Amino acid sequence: MFKLLKEKQGKLILLADDSQQEMVALRNILEVAGYRVVTANNGSEALRLAATHLPDLIILDVTMPMKNGFAVTECLKGYEKTARIPVILISARRTSVEDMNLGYRSGAAYYFTKPLDKPKLMGVIVNIFRDPDGARSTGGALPIASTEHP
Repeated sequence: MFKLLKEKQGKLILLADDSQQEMVALRNILEVAGYRVVTANNGSEALRLAATHLPDLIILDVTMPMKNGFAVTECLKGYEKTARIPVILISARRTSVEDMNLGYRSGAAYYFTKPLDKPKLMGVIVNIFRDPDGARSTGGALPIASTEHP
């Protein structure tokens, strides 16, 4: 138990979603779990905050104003300072296998559909922080049950 809390200590997550209600709910879950969270309301703000804060993990909604989650992920992966930060994409609207594969091709490590399976998301986050190189080296594989890829 104490080891798990120590692993979480100091981890910063950037959360970007244009839905205030969903962002607040997920932020609360992450903070209760012991993570620090910085939030953005659109894709452009997410890019700016990622470059400024260099978070340990980025969670992006796919459908956002300014830049969608796919475009933000591609930009992050093309910028040396943010290229190795794991990205989780989430979406309520873009839920097809083609959308998920586009997310993986853009550089996302995981793709979740809404409504979120919050326990599974939290498990993925814990695993990412336990093996960050494993999550950072992923991309382009097929989705499994619309949430993750090997």
